[in-house]
Amino acid sequence: MLSRPPTKITLTNEDIIAYDQRKLTRDAMREQQTDSSQSQDTSHSTVENGDTSLDQDVTQDLTPAQQTRAARAQKARMDREARMGIGGGSRG
Repeated sequence: MLSRPPTKITLTNEDIIAYDQRKLTRDAMREQQTDSSQSQDTSHSTVENGDTSLDQDVTQDLTPAQQTRAARAQKARMDREARMGIGGGSRG
C-alpha cells in the first residue's frame, strides 16, 4: 500500500472569525427556535439583515438569557481576537 504525505491545512484569522460569526448566529437561531416552540409563538418574525453579526437589532429579539449568552460569546470572541492580534477592528 502506498502512503501519501499528510495534507497541510492552514487557517487564517478571517476563517476563524467567519466560523465564530456563523456559530453565534446558528446558536442564537437555535435558541430562538427552542423558545418559540416551547411558547407556541405564532408571530413568525424574521431578521432580514444581510449582516451575520449579532447587532443591536437582533439582540433586542432575544430573551435576557440569550442576550447574556451572546454577550459572553462576543466577549470570548473579542478576547480570542486580541490574543491573535486582530482585535478591535483596527487593522493597518
